[in-house]
Amino acid sequence: EAERLNINNYKVYCVKGGTEPVIKLEIIFPYGNRTETNKLIAAATNYLMNSGTHTASSKELMENIDYYGAFYQHDNSFDRSSLSIYTLKRYYKEIFEIFFDIIQNANSPESEIDIYKENSKQRFIINSTKNDFLARRAFNYALFNEHPYGYKIDQNDFDSISRDQILAYYHSNYKLKNSTIIISGDVSDDVISALSNHLQNDATSEVNNTITLPEFNEYKKQVYFEERKDALQSAIRIGRP
Repeated sequence: EAERLNINNYKVYCVKGGTEPVIKLEIIFPYGNRTETNKLIAAATNYLMNSGTHTASSKELMENIDYYGAFYQHDNSFDRSSLSIYTLKRYYKEIFEIFFDIIQNANSPESEIDIYKENSKQRFIINSTKNDFLARRAFNYALFNEHPYGYKIDQNDFDSISRDQILAYYHSNYKLKNSTIIISGDVSDDVISALSNHLQNDATSEVNNTITLPEFNEYKKQVYFEERKDALQSAIRIGRP
């Protein structure tokens, strides 16, 4: 069972386990696609968190993480987003420094955003030729319509992503006081102490209570078709809220 740690009112949980000298630190933010005011911004912000800080470029961040044999991971969904780092215990101090620099000082340079937009658009174009992708998109839209759970995007939406939107979303949502923090693995008192020091020095700790979530429209039973004339197969989704 996870142990709740008493660190200055932060929601920090510790799970000690395993036999290897490895640590995982995961930070979960309760904001995903449903809190964005511009399409695609939540996912773009999450993806670009490690694209550069005020003191280090994306290349430098990743080279430093690789140097210490660590592994960085990010995830974004409808309801939440998260950032994780896996590290050998012997390098936890160095990795914590890098990880919290990413969280607290993300800068998202324009050049990195341009690369992300172009790559994401190309992936979307390729996926748009696949029946399962189209069926999943149509299914979500049939259930939720223009709510962030269901709205449709097209390739032009990627061109509309801007650095100002990304930074605004980052500053509003990536606040550690709003997050749930889970540290697991070979966790000792000195590891807890290092984590506590980073949280005490958090410059993003102002709690954000201003988010308003979009309402769902009334659900109406329906059959929804989307035809591709050149398709050799069909994809079917059946479900309800």
